[in-house]
Amino acid sequence: MRQPQEYEHIHKLRIHSVTRMIGIRNNAKPAAMGLHLPFPRIRPLASLLTIMLASVPLHIATLTLSPPVWIDEIMILDYGRVLCEPNTHWGMTFNAYRTPAYPLTPLYCYLDWKWGEWFGFSPFSIRMLATLSAFASTILFYYLISSFGLSPWASSFSAMAFWFDDILNGSFHGGRADAFTLGLAFAACWAWQKSLVRHSRFLSFFSGLIAGAAVLSWPTAVVTLILAPFCYLVTAIRARSWYI
Repeated sequence: MRQPQEYEHIHKLRIHSVTRMIGIRNNAKPAAMGLHLPFPRIRPLASLLTIMLASVPLHIATLTLSPPVWIDEIMILDYGRVLCEPNTHWGMTFNAYRTPAYPLTPLYCYLDWKWGEWFGFSPFSIRMLATLSAFASTILFYYLISSFGLSPWASSFSAMAFWFDDILNGSFHGGRADAFTLGLAFAACWAWQKSLVRHSRFLSFFSGLIAGAAVLSWPTAVVTLILAPFCYLVTAIRARSWYI
């Protein structure tokens, strides 16, 4: 007749063999038991990109319909033409000397005109640059708010709300420079945040360059770059010191 110790030993052997079959190790945490699920793990950034890419055809299909024409995109193109053709004698805006005026924010105007030279000056082509800028600025917004300590899923949902925002949609559907400028401002703030954490002078310098480019792109940057002091505040709170 078997002793109780023998039954206990046989019971442990059976448990050990079962756990080896399903990949569970002793003292493993429930979230890391090594189980291979039949479906892949859903990633927040991948989910954001999937939803954005799924909505792009809808934007493209209506890109030339709403609005049919927008005064800002015409003025941006005209400013870009004046920048690329400084000897021109006509323009939509004149200065006090009755010559075509130069824009105070020339960067996007110049890029918009060059984009038209490369890909055509149709409304679809010109607005496509603004649409691509909005797509990139949404991804940069995700990384920026993630650097503030927001969870990946919260950052993903916030970026989705930004991508589907009615004002942003109206902006890039009208060929405006806001999306491009927001992307530069988000990139500048993200680089500034990382420079504070890593004590990197290169990232700090890089952040300043991008911020300058944002200001030279469109006045929207002046409002958006207010996030820079917030980056410092978040880093100081995490470090529990105002001397970072």
